[in-house]
Amino acid sequence: MTGIRGIFLKVYCVIQQGFNLPPLEQWYVSILHDGVLPGALANRPNTAFTKNLLDDAKERVPRLKWDLTEVALRNFLVDEIGIPCSKFRVSWSNGWAFAPLGELREAWCRRYGDIKWDNPVEEWSKRPSIYEVSILDRKG
Repeated sequence: MTGIRGIFLKVYCVIQQGFNLPPLEQWYVSILHDGVLPGALANRPNTAFTKNLLDDAKERVPRLKWDLTEVALRNFLVDEIGIPCSKFRVSWSNGWAFAPLGELREAWCRRYGDIKWDNPVEEWSKRPSIYEVSILDRKG
């Protein structure tokens, strides 16, 4: 299809894609858009504890609030996203180390089609602490 109708159809499909995804994929693509893992470790922005990932998924996608378990998250991160995450362990908690952001986005696009990312960075970044932001930039 070409012309205005083709452009409209393509834009509609991209918008609709977000609504038609299963709940875990809705959460995952939102993380890919952000380029930031929830609760990422200080020196490892590609790694986060399982509890932080679970809490974030349940907050972002309400349908996951009662159904998401550690096992379901593990199965998704290992079997479903195209490039498996690897288990990360420390003495007090378990977590997941993600592949480079650019590779995960490419795998997503191969599976679901091209997408314009909200945050165009190629590597995982860490959400700045409120103490790292200038006092003049803070909101109310």
